[in-house]
Amino acid sequence: MFLKRFNFPLIAALIVIDICICESFTDEERGQLNGLKNLTGLEEDVVLTCNLALFTTFTDYMTAEQKCEQFEMGTGRGGQLAKIKDEKRNSQVAKLLESAYPINKQPQDRWAPSKWAWVGLRVKSKMGRLMSGVYYPVQWEYADGTQAGEYQSWMPRQPDHLRSGHSDIEKLCGGNTPCHEKFVRVNHGGLWDDTFVNKALPYVCQYQGKYMVSGERKSWDEADISCKHAGLEFAKIRSDDELMELVGAIEYFLGPRSEERRWDDDNWVWIGGHDTHEEGGWEWSDGQHIEWGIHWALGGGNDNRDRHHEDGQDVLAVSRWGTVDDSYAVKMRHFACQCPGT
Repeated sequence: MFLKRFNFPLIAALIVIDICICESFTDEERGQLNGLKNLTGLEEDVVLTCNLALFTTFTDYMTAEQKCEQFEMGTGRGGQLAKIKDEKRNSQVAKLLESAYPINKQPQDRWAPSKWAWVGLRVKSKMGRLMSGVYYPVQWEYADGTQAGEYQSWMPRQPDHLRSGHSDIEKLCGGNTPCHEKFVRVNHGGLWDDTFVNKALPYVCQYQGKYMVSGERKSWDEADISCKHAGLEFAKIRSDDELMELVGAIEYFLGPRSEERRWDDDNWVWIGGHDTHEEGGWEWSDGQHIEWGIHWALGGGNDNRDRHHEDGQDVLAVSRWGTVDDSYAVKMRHFACQCPGT
């Protein structure tokens, strides 16, 4: 339902051959990177977009796979090590690497761990010896078992498989470690190399983000602007499931609610609904009509324009209990954004 906090450190990293050949971020992409960092309050140890998260903790492949499965952002479903099925996604991974560890600040050694990151591609189990320098998609799969695609971005003379039982592999792995499997890492230039499972590298998780709740307090109009500047949308609720999803995200980002002061502003978060164009004609900030049956708080949905303020109660906030109230846009409250297309 929401992003879980972990006790393990989050960080980011990358690799290159000699230079970074990845394209620079667009203004929109860079705005989203910076905006998500500011909105979520996450530290410098993670580079986050709406569908990729680059962690710089150095781990082996299997540990990285487990940690990606625990990584949730607004959907209640865990993630997985990144799938790279086209040039666009490959470029996104390379850009995240460069953002986390600019290539001009990395060691000269091209194989330094800080120059590489795990992704999900690996040789299927029990493939035995494979031909070096040749890529057959049927022999490869992703961490979730799905078939690899035709897209590839291998370094020269890669992949360079070694079969199980090779003396060098036994020295590196030993025991029951699946050394016959080769696991893919990616560098700044978006180039791939297959290597051993026990290498300690940063890793890239793939997931589908949704709600992000800001720790800052803003008026409703300022919140709308802040979401847009972050490359996001002002949050919508279109079903009871999404309502519960957002309530969970609020608790994650802001901490426990205040049970004794139900109407304290800390217990209410701006979302993108309003009826400023027509009283009772509720719509989202992008103009889309609200079709969800709003779960009004007791007394909610009444404008009270004449009784309190010149401006009416024309904008929506959701409480930590899952109820919705129409309120005055000038109130300073936390606010929720969501990733585009979610």
